[in-house]
Amino acid sequence: MITNWVVIDIYTIIILICLLWFSHKKEVMSSMRGKFLNILLEMTLFMLFSDILFRYSGSGSFLNSILIKIGNTFLNIGGPFLLILLYRYIDGWLTLDAARTRVWSSLILTIVLINITLVFTLDAANILYYSEIMIIIKAIFYGLFILYLIKYRNEIKKSYKNTLISSMFFPFIFTLIQLGVNNIQTEYIGLTLAYLILIINIQRKDMSEDALTGATNRRMLNIELEDRIELAKTGRPFSAFMIDIDYFKKINDTYGHDVGDKVLRDVSNILQSSFRKEDVVARYGGDEFCVLTDISDEEILNKIKDRINERVLHYNQTNPKSPQINLSIGFKIYDNKYLTSTNFIHAIDETMYKQKEKNHSFLKENASTILA
Repeated sequence: MITNWVVIDIYTIIILICLLWFSHKKEVMSSMRGKFLNILLEMTLFMLFSDILFRYSGSGSFLNSILIKIGNTFLNIGGPFLLILLYRYIDGWLTLDAARTRVWSSLILTIVLINITLVFTLDAANILYYSEIMIIIKAIFYGLFILYLIKYRNEIKKSYKNTLISSMFFPFIFTLIQLGVNNIQTEYIGLTLAYLILIINIQRKDMSEDALTGATNRRMLNIELEDRIELAKTGRPFSAFMIDIDYFKKINDTYGHDVGDKVLRDVSNILQSSFRKEDVVARYGGDEFCVLTDISDEEILNKIKDRINERVLHYNQTNPKSPQINLSIGFKIYDNKYLTSTNFIHAIDETMYKQKEKNHSFLKENASTILA
């Protein structure tokens, strides 16, 4: 007889399989966090199959007894391993801190080793009692993970912070529920809901976001540009900026790639603060950024350009020990409905490179610290 808990497990398994299919996409698996999330999905799926084996109500035959024992062993051993994987995933969102990671990993690993020892030494009667204790331990850890994320929330990207923290409430709450309805594995339902939220709100965002700068990536920029060109044909004009960091190779060669990466992030922040939320600030490639905006008034566009330059000047003044940056900025209004996206980008490039030629001449004449 198929009981309600089996039906719930099966539905949860179907959702996990769908999430696994999505998580195997190249865009998701390209990041270490994506790989850890994929392993978490596989581990949770394995635990659900183990739960079905453990709770299988057959005729009491020898084979059924073996299946129940195997399922119970996998459940009790695998539970703490899920905690390790979840912690590593969470820690991947924070600034690297080897000492902190070592302390937490050691704590969870200790629980795992104690757990394995007890699983293989306790008798059948005590192992069921211990399983309930293990649920409490896991609930405590899920709660600690929430507190951990809240404590170090300033290390998480702003756009990911709330989603990451809120997703951890699901395994915590559903594991507490399991204490009252021990015949249903609600913990894994909670974990599955957490994965669903993470994939929809975070992993999908990773597919459209440049990992280094937090700006929109080239792939999503191309999609946005094509969409805006189609809208422009219906009478909704837009414009685009092309922005390049002057002498960026010199910055990399002189100060190193770590400093170069910081400059890219800082320029991205300057650009994102200079435009509106509805505008698309994208990393076009290397040290080039492209911005799409529905503003089509040339006077306003020039004011935006001035605003960017003012913020770059302020950045240089407040970071005297860092390499001084200068930007070449070109923009163009899309005013030809027959112009392709490629030709439009080339047209903006031309305006940007004219500005770059002027900037390079000026920087050479004034002995900029970029060239030092």
